[in-house]
Amino acid sequence: RAQAERLAEAGLTSYNHNLDTGPDFYGDIISTRTYEDRLATLANVREAGIGVCCGGIVGMGEGVKDRAAMLQVLANHAPHPESVPINA
Repeated sequence: RAQAERLAEAGLTSYNHNLDTGPDFYGDIISTRTYEDRLATLANVREAGIGVCCGGIVGMGEGVKDRAAMLQVLANHAPHPESVPINA
């Protein structure tokens, strides 16, 4: 949270932090942090007043349900991310 606040004080207006995939598939592609860590970072950025750019990557072996789960997580953010990039 302190880092996000410092970034906001320095004038940062938007922060990119992709979820990459849905929560059930996340551990199959990333082992350095948890999905909950990702969500906490997004919350800290938003609380600091910084806009959120958050999307994912398709084509890493995930299924359609994993893609839909990621979009469901993003759709339930209030407010929604200002930008949702999907990379392939």
